[in-house]
Amino acid sequence: ENCKLKSANWKVRIGKCKLKSANWKLESG
Repeated sequence: ENCKLKSANWKVRIGKCKLKSANWKLESG
């Protein structure tokens, strides 16, 4: 995951990264 990409929308990217991480944990059980 490119969760730490530098961007003007870094806060949004981090938020999406956290959501992906949470979803991955749920999917992996």
